[in-house]
Amino acid sequence: MRELGNVRQLKFPNAGTLTAWRAEVILATNQTSGRHDALVVKWLNTASDFSIPEEDLRHVPRVLTPLDRKLAYSLMMCCPGEFHTAMARENDRLLMKENRAMSATVMLRRIYHQLSTTEGSLPFYTVRDFDKVTWRGPE
Repeated sequence: MRELGNVRQLKFPNAGTLTAWRAEVILATNQTSGRHDALVVKWLNTASDFSIPEEDLRHVPRVLTPLDRKLAYSLMMCCPGEFHTAMARENDRLLMKENRAMSATVMLRRIYHQLSTTEGSLPFYTVRDFDKVTWRGPE
């Protein structure tokens, strides 16, 4: 199966756009793959399944390795400031010590974790949504 070019350059999400951004990443990557099955979608969905340990995300199916590198590059380029620096530093460490790059699914997991809120949190879409917030004091 022949892949089509690179994964489109992505814009880093915020907590309010994470769900739509996740769908955009999956669709863009699936389109780039040129595949007609659900392998890419299943593979990318593992990043948002926090019951799967990060160590398991390091393994990339051999058939998806070129796609993984394209997506990892696109993800790295969209990360801002200190988050980008931390990801680049970790990727450099892996390249020097373990002779491997950070997989795209590990990068996605770290982005999801960076922007995650607690499960009990309400979604906020506009300033008016903050009327629902109740101050419970310091933790």
